[in-house]
Amino acid sequence: MPPKRNRKPEPAQDTKKGGRPQSAVWEHFVQTPLSTPGHFAAECLYCKKKWARGRPQELEVHLAKDCPDIDEETRREYIHKILQLYNDKDNTENNKRPRLEQLNIIDFWDVYDDDVELLSEPKREAINQSLIKAFICCGTPFAVVEHPFFVDLIRKLRPGYKLPSRDKLAGIMLSHAVVRIENRITAILEKATNLTLGINFLSQ
Repeated sequence: MPPKRNRKPEPAQDTKKGGRPQSAVWEHFVQTPLSTPGHFAAECLYCKKKWARGRPQELEVHLAKDCPDIDEETRREYIHKILQLYNDKDNTENNKRPRLEQLNIIDFWDVYDDDVELLSEPKREAINQSLIKAFICCGTPFAVVEHPFFVDLIRKLRPGYKLPSRDKLAGIMLSHAVVRIENRITAILEKATNLTLGINFLSQ
């Protein structure tokens, strides 16, 4: 049973001094204001894990896959929030074909100067997903993403694409990929009727 939320922080819609509304994820965490305005330390209301500085994306990942004491309904809510970021419909039976984005002529330009226009968000996100898959499946160190030779290669191959930082690639992008994969595995297992587990006693 999740703990009572008698320590619930200020409402997420508090917008002092014209600031934007806080993320709803803060409803599940205790906020402690930091010296920098608008930044807070965080403590999970369920498992009591603490962050020196709470970032909404990281807190959402915690609720979706890491918190051991969260109720299943809330966990599924935050898994769904992360899946929505990628228009991931693999967890539904009626999987609709995604709409093709209308391309701009600039997507086909072959240019090499610093003023090239950045790619559209859907195209950039598609490349990000391919990038994280390549790094994980090939066992490539995440530090490579910031190596000057690798950066130069990507800029020549796709001038409008801006590589993520090492921290972003190994952090929130990897965490989101794990949530999506775990959700697909769960969906497959829920539909399976006959499962066989085997153990190889001859292996070392």
